[in-house]
Amino acid sequence: MALISCIECEKEYSDKARSCINCGCPTDDNLEHHKKKSELPKDVQVHADADSKYEKTVTEASESNLNKTIKGKTLLIFGSIVLVFIFFLGQNKQGAKDDSGNLSTQVKDDICKSFIGEVTEQNPLLFKTIKNEDVRFSLVSINNESTKSDYACHFFNNGTSVNWSSLDNATKGKWEDDDTATIEHRRKFNIVRLNGKDFSLEVPTYYASEAYKELALSEKSKLCKAYIGQLFSKPVSIIDNYKNQDDLIFVRYIRSSDQTAWSYVCEVSDERMVWAGWLTDTQEWGRWRFEDEVTLKYDNGTNKITFRVVDTGQLVEVQL
Repeated sequence: MALISCIECEKEYSDKARSCINCGCPTDDNLEHHKKKSELPKDVQVHADADSKYEKTVTEASESNLNKTIKGKTLLIFGSIVLVFIFFLGQNKQGAKDDSGNLSTQVKDDICKSFIGEVTEQNPLLFKTIKNEDVRFSLVSINNESTKSDYACHFFNNGTSVNWSSLDNATKGKWEDDDTATIEHRRKFNIVRLNGKDFSLEVPTYYASEAYKELALSEKSKLCKAYIGQLFSKPVSIIDNYKNQDDLIFVRYIRSSDQTAWSYVCEVSDERMVWAGWLTDTQEWGRWRFEDEVTLKYDNGTNKITFRVVDTGQLVEVQL
């Protein structure tokens, strides 16, 4: 038996335990960290970290207002694809190693949205991620008045540091090195502490590895109707999925007491779901209700997804 130092709480405990007895960090993560640390001399490790600022990337978009979701989107997406292709082409030529700490895509995307939002003084809730195949990076975008801005986050130092750049500058190897932030992972509590030059903030995320399923639009529709039904105490049978647009699910129902229509939109990813409502007084879509966001858990054996409603604690089960 040997004592190892925990990478999260920095306290020592036995390497025979499954996780740190102080904070719950998995022993496998701690052993992997110490193994990587011992594989290279310190000067080589520092050199690799210093060079890693040229190993970064980003991709995808979000709407600041749901009414402006569609305008110019095809052209903007095409431009993003071209930039990302150029960027990855340059990164692949450099043969950069993966030093992202095996963080999941969701954890990296959650960190990147909050990080970019902080350093650019924009609302992190309006950012949306674009899928990419390079695990070292997270790619995010935001739409403001039909103007799309793309950014890249690069994760290095075994997933404990992050840097950023606009996607255009990332293709040229230009990064905002002065804004590099450190990352403290609190896996037990599904929280990341992000420490930057002029800020320190906590980012909620989700570390646990669950069974994964790529959802079809029809399955997202089922989930959205079940979600809205639970939130507003309405039977699923009266909720109509009247439109799907850019992976958003639009639903509505007619209230029997006064025959008024009530409309909602869901953004359903493979792991999470959030909603917004149509504001009849201003005739526009309201903000995303992230306080009601739910985590989707997939059971491969039963082909069901479950989620727990935030306000009531009700566990909802949807057969796909």
